Amino acid sequence: MTPEKEAAIVVDYQNAFIPVNEWWTGEVEVKWGWDISWRVNEETRRIKNASWLIITSVEEHKEWSVAFASSYVWKEPLTVPLNQDREPGSENFITLDEVKEKWEVLLSPKAKFTIEELIIFLETAWDNQAVWEDHCVKDTKSANFYEKFDTSLVDVEVVKWTKINEHPFSAFEWRTRDWKMTTLEVLKKEKIREISIFWLAIEFCDLETVMDAVKNWFKVNPKFRNETQLLEK
Repeated sequence: MTPEKEAAIVVDYQNAFIPVNEWWTGEVEVKWGWDISWRVNEETRRIKNASWLIITSVEEHKEWSVAFASSYVWKEPLTVPLNQDREPGSENFITLDEVKEKWEVLLSPKAKFTIEELIIFLETAWDNQAVWEDHCVKDTKSANFYEKFDTSLVDVEVVKWTKINEHPFSAFEWRTRDWKMTTLEVLKKEKIREISIFWLAIEFCDLETVMDAVKNWFKVNPKFRNETQLLEK
């Protein structure tokens, strides 16, 4: 009996999420992100040597995205209260009710999307959106893979968030760089049933990718999701 094929997905291992050194701090950093690079490489190399498929997702925002606090008036990035150990407030989110009530004073003059596009986004995705520091803008250092990640191991690169007025989290919601296939289509084509997912945090892009994998009936092995797992050998 032929064994089921397996795959690994490395979620957004980019400079924006890594405190690299004293001269570079990722805009949306996960504080232990740099410290697990050797384990990410070790595990992906093991998986690669076992003839698994290695997929990585990357964010490539355009400037003044719906996801950025800088696109709005009086908004604060969600990272600010999180880094200060305080509860996020209304200034850290954009909501559908707020847009409909205050639309005429809501957008920054530099925003590259319209109120109508924002309303459609909030109605079709969810009715509130966390707003962040500008990060992973295409063709900037922030969007590059973390320098210690061995990209030679990668078979398929999935690109996320290429439009100003869209904001999916999951690696399943975007397509290969040549735009020909979705992540799910790649996995089905290769007859994959089991996935190891490398995630730095415990929410947003990482969690949504895991949830989509489970929803599509894959067996999922989450890896490196928090400091406790980092210390486990």
